[in-house]
Amino acid sequence: MGLYHNPLGVGIGNFGLISTDPENWILGLSHSSIVVHNLVLEMIAGVGVLGVIFTIWFIKVVLKLWQSKDIQNLVYRAAFFALTANFFFHSTYFVPTMLWLWFIFLGISQGGERVVSLKNKTHSE
Repeated sequence: MGLYHNPLGVGIGNFGLISTDPENWILGLSHSSIVVHNLVLEMIAGVGVLGVIFTIWFIKVVLKLWQSKDIQNLVYRAAFFALTANFFFHSTYFVPTMLWLWFIFLGISQGGERVVSLKNKTHSE
């Protein structure tokens, strides 16, 4: 209902505006919350329909990392998935250090395949 009433979102971190609005209460659910406790829902509530782009990107990245056979970045992928699971059930994505760690692990776990392939190219030449 929040997406219906605010298609462009209310700004990241402002879920309380959606939660406390009586127009968004359905099925008698009237308890409010300040945060969503889910990273994807926070993005959709925060930036509205543009959050769908984030969701599509997020699904593509997760599938790519899950299917990766690279053993070298296994620890970084595991850390990324652990933090991702935490972000789906708790609001720790509001802690800047946790969010930065999530992005760092995401970047390292994605970039390793390219670094390895570049090393192989230079050694073969």
